[in-house]
Amino acid sequence: MNFNDVDTVFFGPMTGELGWACSRWHAWCRYRRFIEFPNAKAIAADYDWRYPLYSDFIDEFIPLPTWFTDIGLEQDCYESVTLDAPAGGVMPGDVYSSLLQHYQQYYNPQTTWTVRPPRGCNFIIQERARQMWKTLECSPQAKDYVDSVLDGRNREVIVVSARARGRAENRNVPEWVWDEVVNTIAKSFTVVITGTQHSSSLVKKVGRDIINMIPRTGVDGLDVLIALMHRARMSVTSQSGPTLISLLCETPSYIVGHEAERHSKTENFLNAPAMFRTVPYNVYASVTPETMINDIYNFHRSVVEAEHVLNHTYNLCHNEDRETMHSLLVEDVNLYRLPADNMRQEIIHGKPQR
Repeated sequence: MNFNDVDTVFFGPMTGELGWACSRWHAWCRYRRFIEFPNAKAIAADYDWRYPLYSDFIDEFIPLPTWFTDIGLEQDCYESVTLDAPAGGVMPGDVYSSLLQHYQQYYNPQTTWTVRPPRGCNFIIQERARQMWKTLECSPQAKDYVDSVLDGRNREVIVVSARARGRAENRNVPEWVWDEVVNTIAKSFTVVITGTQHSSSLVKKVGRDIINMIPRTGVDGLDVLIALMHRARMSVTSQSGPTLISLLCETPSYIVGHEAERHSKTENFLNAPAMFRTVPYNVYASVTPETMINDIYNFHRSVVEAEHVLNHTYNLCHNEDRETMHSLLVEDVNLYRLPADNMRQEIIHGKPQR
């Protein structure tokens, strides 16, 4: 099919991990939509709650069908796999075939260019493809909701996302560590706990200055998380999908994990301020609450001091201020502030013009 004959471009269906959607898939789709198919109708298919990842560059969003989500597959890389599948596995062939067939009713195959996610644990997009990045934005409704939740609270906000997935559970920081960290920082900040019922720690934790958003997670959960990130002074996550959301909101991000280069530099596409704590010997159970608490307070102090200098000296001139802030942040505990690779990525800070 010739590009000139295309009147519709269909992205998906994407069924994989949130982190892979954020760090690879949706920025490639955005680039192709605006550069290769600027005049075509753009359709995307993904989990219903992921609409905010596409909202700036598509015309129609079609959620994954209920019959598919009810199967209960586990997200892994670009795939949804059975619980006993090996790491980097692929979706059962009959399910994948049925899913592709399901979406054919939404477009004319004679005039539609289909863009499928790569299969399995695949790095072809970041190695060979061009991507277009922008700051994630929430809907006005999500912003209003978050404003109402935080109304009357004068403390700075820290958003906490504590991973507790059944798959690769060795990458979960123990819940007792998260509990002690939250109890301590809640003495100085308003702590908002985010996540989902089945993949997060601290599902029922609440307190005077601890707001738990997990019980109301729904179709607008990602939208609300983005709104929270824009209200927060900083986020605290163990490396996972919410880490990428925080970085793509340009929120100062404190990250615990085992891949500092990847999450603080390589996949920090918008150069958000980030501090990474590498877990000893790649064992997540070995990180202590005292270490995390000290890191969080030190990182917060660095961010505040840098912003104070910026406000006083440059009156918030966007590009220069960002560079200055990066140079002022203390390079401690694998804190990376490096420029993006413009050979492979285009960084934009406003909505592209079609």
